[in-house]
Amino acid sequence: MHLVVMLGRRKQGATEPPFIGTVTELDGTPTDLSTAVTNVEFKLGTPGTSPIIDEIVTLTDAVNGEWEYRPTDAQALLLTPGIHLLHLVINWADLTIEPVPFDSYFKLEVLPSL
Repeated sequence: MHLVVMLGRRKQGATEPPFIGTVTELDGTPTDLSTAVTNVEFKLGTPGTSPIIDEIVTLTDAVNGEWEYRPTDAQALLLTPGIHLLHLVINWADLTIEPVPFDSYFKLEVLPSL
């Protein structure tokens, strides 16, 4: 599976718009997250440190693999300017743990606030 994410940049301190995306199969069809999923985690940070965000996403259209995560004010302020890495972790009901993407991370550029 892989993930189509609709983000790339945001300003430090921004809580809107939310992070949103769609989990898809390799052929591009949406992954059904409505059954057999315990939860989906959103993890964002920099290598070698504790994650800045490690929270459960909201499934906005689980059948079509759509999700969102809205950072809190405190989390948004902890996003320092620079490049941060993120991925999702799908926790399946059969106890399988699947990082998405499985072979890399997505990059988020945080711009300094004025």
